[in-house]
Amino acid sequence: METVPATTVESAASDAVPTSRTGARSAGARAAVEEGVPAETRRGYAGDWQRFTAWCAGTGRQALPATGDTLTEYMSCLKGEGKSPATMDRALASFTVAHAAAGVHKPSTIGVRRVLKGYETERKKGKDRCRRPRRAGAATPPMLRRMIATMDTDTAIGRSDTAVLLLGFSLAARRPPLGTATSWTGPTPPRSRRG
Repeated sequence: METVPATTVESAASDAVPTSRTGARSAGARAAVEEGVPAETRRGYAGDWQRFTAWCAGTGRQALPATGDTLTEYMSCLKGEGKSPATMDRALASFTVAHAAAGVHKPSTIGVRRVLKGYETERKKGKDRCRRPRRAGAATPPMLRRMIATMDTDTAIGRSDTAVLLLGFSLAARRPPLGTATSWTGPTPPRSRRG
């Protein structure tokens, strides 16, 4: 099987911008597309691709074009290392970008998606609290006061941001829905809970 040189693949993955197969994009269009990919994303994809190519070299597999079985094996390896599903999902995205940039067909991801789905389910049901998906805690009134204290309420944007924070906080505290709270006729009175 013919392989693409690693330097070509690494530069393609680091750019994270697939080139046109026809070469019809102007330099300005290529620059505009590249601006749409944040630098952090490019760095993340490049790191994911480097780790994948190192794993492929160590296991005797071909990185580009990769097969669906190779990607599934790699994802199983990441699962065994305890990587998060989000990290694994980003790695999968980097493979897709690298294949598109090299102009080769993307491998099947059916097996990879099944590994990810099973892993997410396993983590949700797990007894180890550190392995479960984390949720941010609810904002408290003292936290809200500190957030509002940083707002510049002398400007329209500052007042708008403050209003959004307060409204969001009140809605999360099970107040009337936004449509009712902002209607021209005013909010409807609460119903009696007695039968």
